[in-house]
Amino acid sequence: MDPRATSILPQCRNLIGEVVHRPVRCDARQEYPKQDHRWYAKQQQEFEAAGCRLLGDYRYVGSTPSATDHMRCFVRALVSPDSFTGVVLYRAHPPLWQKIVLFFIPGVKQVRKVRDCESFVSDGTSVTTSIVSPSSVLDTPPHESRRFLPARISSAELLEEHRRHVAEWCAKEAGRSLLPLHTVEDFYNFDFAMQQRTQRYRKGHGGMTVAEIARIARCSEMEAQAIQRDIIAGLQAG
Repeated sequence: MDPRATSILPQCRNLIGEVVHRPVRCDARQEYPKQDHRWYAKQQQEFEAAGCRLLGDYRYVGSTPSATDHMRCFVRALVSPDSFTGVVLYRAHPPLWQKIVLFFIPGVKQVRKVRDCESFVSDGTSVTTSIVSPSSVLDTPPHESRRFLPARISSAELLEEHRRHVAEWCAKEAGRSLLPLHTVEDFYNFDFAMQQRTQRYRKGHGGMTVAEIARIARCSEMEAQAIQRDIIAGLQAG
């Protein structure tokens, strides 16, 4: 096996693994007493001023530590007046060693304060407008549309930009319609289903596409195709 395939293989295993973390409601004040609840309240008030209403708070649980465990945070969800846009708020508090690592990764520092707008579409696709700049070498899957905006944008502007983003996405294919979000369970169930679809997509590529492998391994597309074959063989061998 190509040494480059050996180094990428563990990442691919993680990308195609089954979704093991499920979101559950949480009592944020009780379970996260050291969180910056003022920040959550301020962001909530801004979105409520734009017409949104609160759905609730949740975190991810599973057999292993989840992202919310690692970042010591919970997620606050709101929904737009028309119920077609969900708002995700979370402020990550990674331990000191993770802060040091994240500091040296370009574009990641802003991930600690997140405001996302998300909409789910009848054809199984999703639309996300975020203030978090992309920091991953992985491409956005074709069933997701992601747009990144400056962190300084106001909540009202973020919602308006998301509406335009959704309109453009839905106009690309006839028959696309938005799915309403009435409860926090609706929100995270749609999100969970999207994670599952993304993992199925990645499984079809052995974890990573040829373009992603070429970018990571810094090689030609032909070399990346050979590396991908090695990765798929390694995955099949267990």
